[in-house]
Formats: sequence, structure tokens, C-alpha cells
Amino acid sequence: MQSRAWRLFAGVSIGQTVQSVYPDELRNGKSFELGELVLLLMPAAGSTSVGWDFRADSPIVWKTDGYKSIQSRNGTSYVRTGIVRVNVQGKRTTVLKQRVAELGWAVSYSTTSNPGVGPEEIDLSPGTPGEDCFGAKYDGCDFEEPLKSLEEAGITTKALCSRKVPGTIVSAMMLSHPGKRPTLFVWETSGGSGGSSASVTLKLVEKPDPKLCDRLLSF
Repeated sequence: MQSRAWRLFAGVSIGQTVQSVYPDELRNGKSFELGELVLLLMPAAGSTSVGWDFRADSPIVWKTDGYKSIQSRNGTSYVRTGIVRVNVQGKRTTVLKQRVAELGWAVSYSTTSNPGVGPEEIDLSPGTPGEDCFGAKYDGCDFEEPLKSLEEAGITTKALCSRKVPGTIVSAMMLSHPGKRPTLFVWETSGGSGGSSASVTLKLVEKPDPKLCDRLLSF
């Protein structure tokens, strides 16, 4: 017979029974419905850019002082990371530590351009900056295109494109809301035999492009 812990981990009544939160610093934090968090992070109407201090005083627990530079073979990128509690239509992501715990999500601001202009993208994904949500210890890493969650936050969506290659699906849409600047939004899910995971990205400087999905899958 399967243990109670395993049944919880497998997705049975997760929202009602999981008590602990990982990391512990999120324990008393607000849990955002995904659409609600996206709305918080959409730039204000009329704004041309956002700074690295955007939503610095929100329930997001910021892990980076200011922003930091990261060197790779593709060049230099600048990032600011934080963690926050998120649910998608009431379902929370979980991880098996000594017990099953709700797992926080990573928030990442980034740019590969002049950091003085601010971030170009905001990424939201299950798991922490140091712990990806993928594999047998995790549940809720993958989620469907969050149209209902966005709608419930009062966000209107307009589909732009959707593409699929083996193991990966990408879709892009424009988001609009009274008082917010129209914002390009990308949902991506990928996986294989070891599991699957999804993430969403707010692209703050890109314009609508019907070939965007092709470019995102050109790896």
C-alpha cells in the first residue's frame, strides 16, 4: 500500500494538506495565483521601461542585491533573482524533502543589453534559483497554458503563435489590462522520460512577431 506521504506527493489534496514551505523564508508569505502575479509584474500603462527596483517592496523575497552579471560563452547577461509562493488554479508545486513541502517559484529579471536601461525579461518558473523543479521528487512543475488564471486576474489575451517540437511546446500572446502596458507573454513546457516542467516569461521590450515561436525553438 502506498504511504500517505507518497499519495500527497503524487498530487492528492496537495493544497489542503501540505503544511511546510520550502524555502522556509516563504512560509508566511502570500501565495499568488499565477495570473495575479503576472498582473503585478506587468509594467504600468505609459511606461517605456522598468528598473531593477521594480516591485522591490512586493511579497517577492529578493535574493540578489541589485543585479549581478553572469558570464557565458554567449556573452554577458545581467540578472536579479527572487522567490515567491505561486499556485496555478489553486494547485501548488511540491518537493519531497524529509516531508512533502510546498516549493517556491523563482522570479528572474534579466537583460543581455545595457543594464542601465533595466531588465528586458521577467521569468517565472517553479523551483528556486538554486533548485530546478524537475524529476521524481517534485510535483506541479508542469502546468497548462494558464489562460484561465490570466482571465481571472482580469487580463485579456490575444494569441500570436504556437509551435511544437519533440519534447517542447511554446506559445506566445499579447496581454492587456486597464492601467497596464500591453505586454508580450510566452508560456513554454518541455520534458522527457525524467519529467516535465513549464515556465512563463514577460518580454518587456519585444514587439508582436508571428515568427517569435520559431525563433524561440531554433535551438
